[in-house]
Amino acid sequence: MSPDGRSLVYFQPERGPNGDLWLVPSAGGEPRRITRDVAPAGHPVFSRDGGSVVFSSLRAGSRTLWRVKVTGGTPEPVTTGAGEDDEPDLSRDGAQLVYTNSRHSFALTVTNSATGAHRDVVERRTHINGVAFSPDGERLAFFAWTDEHEQ
Repeated sequence: MSPDGRSLVYFQPERGPNGDLWLVPSAGGEPRRITRDVAPAGHPVFSRDGGSVVFSSLRAGSRTLWRVKVTGGTPEPVTTGAGEDDEPDLSRDGAQLVYTNSRHSFALTVTNSATGAHRDVVERRTHINGVAFSPDGERLAFFAWTDEHEQ
């Protein structure tokens, strides 16, 4: 709910966990999209002046906090780094931001059945699943989230 009570902000999934933030008048009316990049997001909270929304999102490789103006536009990072920043809230005066941070790591590990020796082939902050050896046993295939800017 906006500080003046006139608007609600919410996340609407569109493709799996990916979607956009929407703003709707609390008295009813047409919702208006304020992000347009169909990305995983959630836990939106209005700034204390009502001019922007802070939210958690999986952009740029890890879940961090972002801000977007209520008029719409490109989200800007609020937190950066290792990520898994979620569930933001702002103090009444807007001077402090609180959020949860949990750090996860997913590794694709190969273990020698005879010796027990193991090595991590890939480690990343997003899920790795569906791993399988190639028929010749020389390569691995797996599914993982990627970032469009990842090199």
